[in-house]
Amino acid sequence: MSPILLAVFFIALVACLLRHAFNRPPNYPPGPPRLPLWGNLWQVMLRDYRSPHKALLALSKDYCSALISVYVGAFPVVVANDHETVHAMLSHPAFQGRPDCFTARIRSFNRLHGIFFTDGDYWAQQRRFSLRHLRDYGFGRRFDKLEAMVLEEVQGIVNILKGSVSPYDKDVARDGRVLLPELFAAHSTNTVLAVLTGTRLPPEQYPLARDLSRLIKGFQRAGNASGGALDATPWLRFLTPSGFGFKDYKTGNDALLDFMSRQISEHKGSFDGEAIRGFCDKYLLEMQGRAGENSSFTELQLLLTLMDYFFPASTAIPSALAFAVLNSIAHPDKADRAHQEIKEVVGLDRLPDLNDRVNLPYTEAFLRETLRMTGTPLTLMHRATEDSYFRGFYVPKDTLLVPNMWAAHHDPTVYEKPFEFMPERFLQHHSGQLKRKDTSVPFGLGKRLCAGETFARQNSFLFLAALLQGFRFTMPDGAAVPETEEDAVFGFIMTPPDDLWVQVAERV
Repeated sequence: MSPILLAVFFIALVACLLRHAFNRPPNYPPGPPRLPLWGNLWQVMLRDYRSPHKALLALSKDYCSALISVYVGAFPVVVANDHETVHAMLSHPAFQGRPDCFTARIRSFNRLHGIFFTDGDYWAQQRRFSLRHLRDYGFGRRFDKLEAMVLEEVQGIVNILKGSVSPYDKDVARDGRVLLPELFAAHSTNTVLAVLTGTRLPPEQYPLARDLSRLIKGFQRAGNASGGALDATPWLRFLTPSGFGFKDYKTGNDALLDFMSRQISEHKGSFDGEAIRGFCDKYLLEMQGRAGENSSFTELQLLLTLMDYFFPASTAIPSALAFAVLNSIAHPDKADRAHQEIKEVVGLDRLPDLNDRVNLPYTEAFLRETLRMTGTPLTLMHRATEDSYFRGFYVPKDTLLVPNMWAAHHDPTVYEKPFEFMPERFLQHHSGQLKRKDTSVPFGLGKRLCAGETFARQNSFLFLAALLQGFRFTMPDGAAVPETEEDAVFGFIMTPPDDLWVQVAERV
């Protein structure tokens, strides 16, 4: 090839790359130039591979805009990076769709089913049915039968902490120490199983429940920047199955698929339409009534729906409780204040219940502050269902949207000293009662608000109040308290570091 042709080819190639890098719709949010293959994931991972939410916030500061645009491979993505913009994005009626991507499909046999990863009429019908019937079993409201059952599970944790360790709990409790968050996994799993299936796991299956929780935690952790790389370039799983989170994602998902499939199989085998035991039976009854129709009520949809409601209880609630325990260790004065409040209101002869909640504002604030600091860093991506204008910028249809929840919950214009653990920020200065408005949104907002928010808040409160009522936690000799920002593992949710053993002692 002649030097002239080679030069022309090189110039044309550079021109194409520059056009690719800087081509954006008119009046589009600012952002870095797009690079080949992974788009702006290169910049995100180079900025902070462990914490993409921090990298995105740093980029927003570079461009002096709370709303920025990036590309994940070929997918255009708009990211909100402060409290006000995140709230507006979550509530925008045109931003309630979900992306059709590799990680959404691989969990459900290359289809889009369930609640989390569907949208449109299909999602609306399924979500409406599930919420209507889950309420019958205490999901989203006060329900005496469920509360009594949850308190039984709380008592199970209390018994372990007091030293009554069964052979099935020796993997999480020994020599006055307990393993977090695994300690809570089986008992939290039982609270959601009671709603979904009307059953609970017997103690001999607790180790299996903890193993399942560990695998699901791997699934959750895979949803970081490497998960974005997998969506951008799915073929990477063939080159390095253990890399980019694919193995953990697949192993955790397959374990949950197997567990919930067995639950459905058992319920189908003993199904009696006159004796409904839980949501699973309600769904089977609906399937039976729609037999012969071209209906969205299928066994596959039931399976994915149960998975979507199950896995937060098996990992998110135990992780939140583990972070609350770490906060009680790092801030013993605040744990003592919560203990004193519970002692004065409830006493020490019974467990706190939900009737006590309104009279335990500091304990509730302790939980809220934990959720603010350690909730979901980045929500599941939303999708624009139509061309829109948002905060003065043009957002084309099918653009993906990411509310940076971590940035919203650490916004210094809303939260004084946002990196400090301060339950008092949720209390009124003059009365010590809870502020009427909770500015934190760890469960989201709008139509995509987490359906399990009430369930999660109530159960987390019951477990946490019992812990603060009766026990003092410390780190084993020579061990430092893990730092939330430095030692936590970021993925779909924040999880504490592995092999986290803490010392426990009864309060007297």
